[in-house]
Amino acid sequence: MIGGVTELAVPRAALGEGPCWDAKAGALYWTDIPAHRVHRLAGDGTHTEWDTGQPVGAVVPRAGGGLALAARDGFMAMDPGTGSVSTLAAVEPGVPGNRMNDGACDRAGRFFAGTMAEDESPGAGALYLLATDHRVTRLVTGVGISNGIGWSPDGRRMYYIDSLTYRVDVFDYEPGTGAIGNRRAFAGLGAGEVMPDGLAVDAEGGGSARLKKSKRSRDSAAGGHMMPPATTPAAGEAKSRTGSHGYGLVLFASVVLFLTGCFNVIQGIAAIANSHVFHDHAHYVFANLTTWGWVTAILGALQLVAAAGVLAANQMFRWFAVIVIGLNAIDQLFFVPAYPFWSLVIIAMDVVALYGLCAYGSREDVTAV
Repeated sequence: MIGGVTELAVPRAALGEGPCWDAKAGALYWTDIPAHRVHRLAGDGTHTEWDTGQPVGAVVPRAGGGLALAARDGFMAMDPGTGSVSTLAAVEPGVPGNRMNDGACDRAGRFFAGTMAEDESPGAGALYLLATDHRVTRLVTGVGISNGIGWSPDGRRMYYIDSLTYRVDVFDYEPGTGAIGNRRAFAGLGAGEVMPDGLAVDAEGGGSARLKKSKRSRDSAAGGHMMPPATTPAAGEAKSRTGSHGYGLVLFASVVLFLTGCFNVIQGIAAIANSHVFHDHAHYVFANLTTWGWVTAILGALQLVAAAGVLAANQMFRWFAVIVIGLNAIDQLFFVPAYPFWSLVIIAMDVVALYGLCAYGSREDVTAV
């Protein structure tokens, strides 16, 4: 639950970015991008600031002491004792109109940060990873304004904001290697001049994103003004209000897969055994009863596998399940002349299951409520 907003007794920022809490030191760090400043607020209220000599979008504490920065020229190291700044790894040295923006570290100490064009040109930026050995990897290209980054409590998902997409995206994340994949939309936020910016995920998996006005709208406002803070519900709260319906449909799809799978396996075995149950209606099935029995039994087994995959929220099995359910609906059409009521009921259940998987199966907020 998001509480009230309290203004801290620190200098006003022209463009504050990248708040980072250092739990070990009990201090809060953040940057003021156009002022070239890194700020620190200690637990006793002591405020300190340093001049970085260039725009700086993110700051994180280093395990060996000092700070790491995402600045205009790339990933930098700063010694808080002297204020000296040195380069860890250059980023986009051949693109003078770009600078680094927001960033964050994962639990292993990998520093993720992205770039953007100073004029906010769409697609001009990218997302980068600074590994613990200081090697840089470009992970995502075509980024507009690279912004908030955060991880789920289990470290298996990484949330990411490209402000110009007006949404929070989520990647599958491999904690052991830092690899990301399977990018998909998590939540749409903002519209027009108002877009998502920063991102935070709490210990329970809930999250919040801050909205801001674009640089273009700030620059065009006569005299300029500060926007009032805009908040969005924590991700956990959004799940409880909007996720339950989608989760129910996905759960329904897995139940349909399981029940029809069991039915088809039993039905297929009976057909293979030349059961008298089918003799009166053998002319409704293709080929011969034994062939149809094998096809139906195999389809039933595939449905059971798909049901397990859907319950495990595996995205590959989501599409596999869509195909299997579609095949089951086609299979049931052969039985409409013999068993019209039950065949149409199963086909209707298949249609609802297909809708649930297609409309909600890719959304992260249906994996838990």
